[in-house]
Amino acid sequence: ICRWLLISFVNNDIALRFVYLHWFILKRIWGSYRSHMYFGLRTQHPQSPLFGMIWYPQKGMQLTIHDVRHWCEKVVYNYRLYIYTHADGRTFGNQIIEDNLLNIRTSWLNNGSSWTSQITTTSGYSEMHEKMGMFALSNMLGTIGYNFGHNRVRGEPGSYETLYGPNQLLSACPCRSTFPRGFLWDEGFHSLLIRKFDAELALKITGSWLNTMNIDGWIPREMILGAEAELRVPPEFIVQTYKTANPPISLQFVGLDTVGVLRRMYPRLSAWYNWLNNTQAGYFSGTYRWRGRNATTERELNPKTFASGFDDYPRATHPSEHEYHLDLRCWMAFSASVLSKLGEIVGDTTGKAIYERDSKYLSDFDNLNKLHWSRRKKRFCLLFFGVNEVFFALICIVRNGIGQLTLQLVEDAFGYISLFPMILRLLPYDSVQLELILSSMHSEEELWTPFGIRSLSKSSPYYRQWNTKDDPPYWRGDIWMNMNYMVLSALKYYSQFSGPNKELALRIYNDLRNNVVKNVFREFNRTGTFWEHYDDKTGRGGGAYPFTGWTSLVLAIMAEQYD
Repeated sequence: ICRWLLISFVNNDIALRFVYLHWFILKRIWGSYRSHMYFGLRTQHPQSPLFGMIWYPQKGMQLTIHDVRHWCEKVVYNYRLYIYTHADGRTFGNQIIEDNLLNIRTSWLNNGSSWTSQITTTSGYSEMHEKMGMFALSNMLGTIGYNFGHNRVRGEPGSYETLYGPNQLLSACPCRSTFPRGFLWDEGFHSLLIRKFDAELALKITGSWLNTMNIDGWIPREMILGAEAELRVPPEFIVQTYKTANPPISLQFVGLDTVGVLRRMYPRLSAWYNWLNNTQAGYFSGTYRWRGRNATTERELNPKTFASGFDDYPRATHPSEHEYHLDLRCWMAFSASVLSKLGEIVGDTTGKAIYERDSKYLSDFDNLNKLHWSRRKKRFCLLFFGVNEVFFALICIVRNGIGQLTLQLVEDAFGYISLFPMILRLLPYDSVQLELILSSMHSEEELWTPFGIRSLSKSSPYYRQWNTKDDPPYWRGDIWMNMNYMVLSALKYYSQFSGPNKELALRIYNDLRNNVVKNVFREFNRTGTFWEHYDDKTGRGGGAYPFTGWTSLVLAIMAEQYD
């Protein structure tokens, strides 16, 4: 019965028109929509022929499967590179592949119903002459992929899984070797850059995500469509859980486009907001918490919150209904504000009034301070039910707590989430809270580094701490380009207002922008690529690579173009 209810409930498509395009019209248009391959072409149609490229060193009979080059793989950076030097995501793409002492150049041209490609090879390495900005944009556009198939979903952790779909998705690719699939959280950042070059393409991508929505307004946070996609994903991450959300960052730019497209997007954006409001609400009115945390584990220093996008960022030591997530409240306030403006544009007077009411309530500065401001630490914090200290007992590798469970603020985790009221512009420009946040952020003992804003303060007991014996720190100190972009955008905004915080915001903005661009460019020259995150002590790239997803926002930072 439970499985039947899941199939009939979760897998129902919402009864609204598709947002943007008719896929069958574009079924003959070719593109490099196989992002996980060194070179692959297909159309935006589920039954498209698939083309790819394979090469290998000729070693006689000693050839092994590891010698074959086909899928993008994560290898030592000076051994194999693969980058687009020019691409527009529609009609052409030029790529350089450096494999040991072999230099391959791939080029293709789209002629609507047909295509032409040219593959050339030379021996020896060539220097990287292209500008970093061209690298950022070309690889963002050149790695857009089309996928078709079913997701695997379940209603709750441990319940029966079922197939969801079929869905088809046009999505930019964060990293062709490690993350060759669509991520809802990442896509919002991708679109911030793509729309500056091709606004229609950005809308098309956003529309394809909205078209995967079910009857309640839920969108899978990862789109792992079909057997081939599943081969590139660890088994524990394949099945998506209903009620697990992702930040609605895609709302950040939709208000800038034509009324005709907005009329088709607006009902689905409204459904998405309502789903978040209904499923992620906290115990008290105006509070919110991300669902999906493991409340029973003792083998994590701090149970992860994948829904938020900040996987291992410190939150409640003991997940429960009595935790209130600052970042999600800020996202909901931001979303309500955007939807109230969209409601006015499309003529939905009833919806506009509802979203205006929500926006006013969730943006209330006094209420925000009452719930999340720490007078002792002078910072915004998460509110949770837990203990003051946790540690790992190394003998048995289980989590232990010291003290009684109490309702308290997470005062020992100053980092990216603490900045959200500033990032999403909920703080008055002349407020004392803004001044204190700016000063703390600019402190080298807290978040400031010569390379960018680190994700978690050096003073936090969670700083650079492993979450399990096999799980290294992720959002616990490293520098992430997407959040530095958002911080810079907010600083630019607050520096425009005359008042007590104008000069400080402008000074931090200039220093931070210079630090970020200088470090990413230095690492680009050293390694020839972009990285998932950067070490807060050395500035060196780490994590997945080539990470041409949100790290490509360095181009927007260089151009000082923010949203």
